[in-house]
Amino acid sequence: MARIKRLIDLPKVQLDRSDATPLNRQIERQLRELILSGDLRPQMRLPSTRQLADGLGCSRGTVVGAIEQLIAEGFLNSSSRSGTFVVGPLLRDAADRRGDKHAARPVKPARLSLLGEFLADAQRPTYRPGTAFSTGTPDVRDFPFAIWSRLCRSVWRQPPRDVVYNQDPAGYLPLRKAIAAYLHDTRGMRFEPSNVFITSGSQQGLDLVARLLLNEGDRVWMEEPGFIEARYALRSVGAGAVAVPVDSEGLSVADGRRRAPDARLAIVTPSHQYPMGMIMSYARRIELLDWARQADAWILEDDYDSESRHSGAPLPALQALDADETVIYMGTFSKALFSALRIGYLVLPPRLMERFCRARYNLDPFTSLMAQPVLTRFIEDGHFASYIQKTRRKLAARRESVVSAARDYFGDAFAFQGDKAGLYVTAVFSGPLRGRSDDEAARKALAAGVVVAPLSSYYQGPATAQGLILGFGSVDEKTIRAGMATLSSVIDR
Repeated sequence: MARIKRLIDLPKVQLDRSDATPLNRQIERQLRELILSGDLRPQMRLPSTRQLADGLGCSRGTVVGAIEQLIAEGFLNSSSRSGTFVVGPLLRDAADRRGDKHAARPVKPARLSLLGEFLADAQRPTYRPGTAFSTGTPDVRDFPFAIWSRLCRSVWRQPPRDVVYNQDPAGYLPLRKAIAAYLHDTRGMRFEPSNVFITSGSQQGLDLVARLLLNEGDRVWMEEPGFIEARYALRSVGAGAVAVPVDSEGLSVADGRRRAPDARLAIVTPSHQYPMGMIMSYARRIELLDWARQADAWILEDDYDSESRHSGAPLPALQALDADETVIYMGTFSKALFSALRIGYLVLPPRLMERFCRARYNLDPFTSLMAQPVLTRFIEDGHFASYIQKTRRKLAARRESVVSAARDYFGDAFAFQGDKAGLYVTAVFSGPLRGRSDDEAARKALAAGVVVAPLSSYYQGPATAQGLILGFGSVDEKTIRAGMATLSSVIDR
């Protein structure tokens, strides 16, 4: 009886009736902690459930529930004759296994698949909005959040049934109609709204294309330099990326034919090549379409920042020239509006639409409907077009500020590439910087608080040029000049 009394008093289980946690769970948790900490030692006999209930001021059924759970977990053992005991040495290493404060064992690395290791080793981009010269981040300071909030309240105060119950893998039909109308007006594209497929961003669109169109061992043309992150989607299905160089007219189809004539897919950015910035010529577009038709291959047209053209009208989309249903057009609202929106889209050839819908439903049924109807209203009411027009003027001014500041601080050390579009400008090392390491320059800049991407990191093979990607989407002129001054101080010339 002395042992029982000691058990109740040292240490004492306490119940907190103001806690929402059920009493049996509180008892269970505290007894488990006492066992793991060693306060309740192996082979120690517990009081009867009735005695515990009396001591704790709760029902016997509450105590029984806690004891039975601990018996099931292997912490306690019970028999009708001898009572309930703490289990012996079998669980004495439990504290170590759960990472208890008493444990000193090193954490064992998680075993991943080969693909998992490849994906997990990928470095996350350094995004610092408002910092010179972070890429890929639009400026949200002038975004009409008041209008967006009003539309959110309007849509969700009494949402229509087609929003609440929508489970179409292709997305919210009114948004698909709005996108179709917008692309018809701005990109010269003609297709039915039923061919628009809403995604949770471009990366998901790319992943779906890879999963559905590629087999293990298939080869894919990728621009060199280009959007290197596409490799992860290709690797996930066992496809291989073939680096195809770009020149002043865009991707070299002739080089692609020589390197991989049997490729199943070409991934291109014809409206504004990433990261060199050139526009694919009309002749090169026709050449690429001819190859796809002859090779029975697909083309993924990544039109990631067509809204960010600073002036003038772009060439029609590659999809608008496609008479053979070989082009899949991919767009996103992340660059034009704000990254957290996570809404993108594909324009699929009719022969792919049903296949993509069925496959999407089995992977990730549909993109969240929280923002889709709001974005629909934002487009239909003219706010999207108005905002894009204002943004273009600011982007044009910022690009000029970057180029001007670079010339002031670096003279002829940079050769600026590409068309006047997008949220960045590519500065290739020339003159006194020719032959220097852009990776080293980027590391020094980051240490000084300036974010730049080295051009060499966009090559699959050995880089044929060194330079820096200077983003200006989310910075003002003052930040641009201050950033260029810092950059000048850390890059030796």
